[in-house]
Amino acid sequence: MTRMTQKVLSLLVALSLVAGLVGVLFPLQVHAAEGDLTLTIGSPSLEYSGNPEVPQLAVDCEDSSGYPVRIGNYKISDYYDVTYSHSIDGPGEHTNVGTVTVTVTGKGIYVGKSDSKTFEIIKHRIYIYPDNGQTKVINTPDPILTCEPSPRILPPGCMLVGALSYEGTGVGWHPYTLGTLALSGPGSSNYELYLISNANLNYTHLFAITANGSTDTYTLDVEKGYYVSSGGFHVLMEGMAVEITAYTPSFFTRWESDAGGTFENSTSSTTTFTMPAHDVTVTAIYSDSTNGTTYNVTTKPSAPYTGTGNAKFTIDADFSKFEKLTLNGAEIASSNFYTAQSGSTIITLLDSYLKTLSNGTHIFRAVFDDGYANLTLVIANPTSPAPGQQSGSGSGGVGNGNSGSVAGSGFGGTSSNHSASVNEDRNPNTGMAPDVIVIDVCLSLAFWVGIVVWRKRRLKG
Repeated sequence: MTRMTQKVLSLLVALSLVAGLVGVLFPLQVHAAEGDLTLTIGSPSLEYSGNPEVPQLAVDCEDSSGYPVRIGNYKISDYYDVTYSHSIDGPGEHTNVGTVTVTVTGKGIYVGKSDSKTFEIIKHRIYIYPDNGQTKVINTPDPILTCEPSPRILPPGCMLVGALSYEGTGVGWHPYTLGTLALSGPGSSNYELYLISNANLNYTHLFAITANGSTDTYTLDVEKGYYVSSGGFHVLMEGMAVEITAYTPSFFTRWESDAGGTFENSTSSTTTFTMPAHDVTVTAIYSDSTNGTTYNVTTKPSAPYTGTGNAKFTIDADFSKFEKLTLNGAEIASSNFYTAQSGSTIITLLDSYLKTLSNGTHIFRAVFDDGYANLTLVIANPTSPAPGQQSGSGSGGVGNGNSGSVAGSGFGGTSSNHSASVNEDRNPNTGMAPDVIVIDVCLSLAFWVGIVVWRKRRLKG
């Protein structure tokens, strides 16, 4: 060793001794951090995986000068310790399903400071998919319903026990339920079975109860009403019952079908209809009722009908709700009699039809599925018969409906009361009126006087 090296070593030893003496005489004062440790957990829940679950942690505090320090930016073991405690399994455990408490305990300048938070370990889902095409005929025993789990490989030592089931009764499609299906085996409490929601599938993924073994589907159209089927599917099987409802119960009288099927109560505005083995349309029939909305007639003829022209009415009502036009309760069905069109609703009585009506006031009724409007029209046609007149018998006689047939020409038929008064003035023996008898006597006398005068003149000659 050279002399220079010895001097350097001696200097270093001396400096060390001096530093040690200073540390003894003037010890370093370490100040504790101000404020509390604050723990934040990244996720409030983690799914069971079979391994210890460690959430993302963040710890904050303040240094001795009051500035925030992110301890997580440094080496964890230098500033705090982390411990776990399971609500069921106890301290140190954070693997199985349950509530876990995480505690951070400060060290060094953070000694004496701590914070705790909790998170949940939730069950791991095993998805259950019912097999497609499972059916049975109504009033027969239920089959064993099959399914497929996902993932297909179950936890070691575990197996599915029990069986699926379904909701509802009667012909139709029914959603599956888990029934008694369960997972059995070691650690099975860390898993849950989750049935795939039928709301995300179409009817072919549901359990079918059939009337005769066939799942063939048909359509139902409801005119002036609507229906609600089981599961909300609008494809129906034979024998499937659906609830049908008329749009306007206050006007409803009955249901009619164009192709069979069965109504539970055809006169109820809401009833059950059972499907036939084919497509079908049912119709709600409404009456000409005075219930419901009375619609305003905004334009109408300003003068009586006098023999020429159409009669036009505008009704403040939605044309799509128009059903029919009636007169005296009878429907006017022919398009040769009137027309109906939108804007709002326009009814036009045709001239050819108006010519057939008798003189007087006529009240038509426009019937809608939720109300009606009365259309008043006065007929004053010179060529139309008076109300109640009818053709009589005889030579051109026209009676008034009280006396029956009357002989004679032109108009006039006599009434029964008038006939009775005439009969009272007649001779009960001859059946003739007194003035007729006098005339007959005068004529007879004149005849015989004439004969006598003629014979006298002949004798003189």
